[in-house]
Amino acid sequence: ERQAQRLGASIVVSADADAPGISDRIVTISGTFAQQHDALLEVLTRLREAQGAFDQDEEAPFVVLVPSQAAAAVVGTRGRRVSDLIERTCANIEVSREVLAGLAAQP
Repeated sequence: ERQAQRLGASIVVSADADAPGISDRIVTISGTFAQQHDALLEVLTRLREAQGAFDQDEEAPFVVLVPSQAAAAVVGTRGRRVSDLIERTCANIEVSREVLAGLAAQP
């Protein structure tokens, strides 16, 4: 929370009751684009460190939940935006349509 204040973003971590049936936590980052960007980089750095990936060249997967109403803007028609992103970055990106039971906002 102190880190969020320094970055100017609001970071909320879900509780067990917020997403029954999944063991992971959902992290919601609110703020301006710049605040969200900086906070996301901090969260990503901590996720990588928690997985033992201290070198930038090491792989360390993470999951991004995208609200249904924004999926087309992120994925693109027939997955074209994701394909372009994979081509430009050489990252491994998988898109799932899995519904998370008990979650109020569905990805």
